[in-house]
Amino acid sequence: MRGRLGTIPTWASVLLMGVPFGVAMGISVTKDGGSAESAVVSGILLGLFFGLAMTIASNRQRPLLRLALGTNTSPALRRAATRAVRRGPVPADPEVRAAAIGLAEYQLNLLTGRRRVSLIIWPLVLAAIIASTLVFDDAPWPIALIAICLSLIADQIIRPKYLRARIAVLKTG
Repeated sequence: MRGRLGTIPTWASVLLMGVPFGVAMGISVTKDGGSAESAVVSGILLGLFFGLAMTIASNRQRPLLRLALGTNTSPALRRAATRAVRRGPVPADPEVRAAAIGLAEYQLNLLTGRRRVSLIIWPLVLAAIIASTLVFDDAPWPIALIAICLSLIADQIIRPKYLRARIAVLKTG
């Protein structure tokens, strides 16, 4: 599925990324006591803004991903390289192994490039969620947000170590 997302038109990408966010924001506005009209307007505007921002960000990363995968960017190669980065034996095919190494190095560069900022921002977001939970203790949603923040912090700490080890295995493979 994710491989096909890179080939959809820009307008479809904006909708695909913006509609769920806009719906969630519209629901949030009504939960906070807003009118239906303000929920619809907020949902549309925030969904459009979020969808555009995410589409622009993903379109900027797409050429770098293609560069990391090498000259052959077929969906089958992309799936095999992704699988090789995640787990399993080292691929016997040198083209898949080279694509997997490139993909793992690309992912490592993405993580390490924003690691310091992420390790500052996500604990602050976590602290804000915990503080708001103490103020609004009747809402169950902060528990899910706390779990998401903790998983993002853990990912920033654990994943670079895993990727370095996997790159070493793929290179010696």
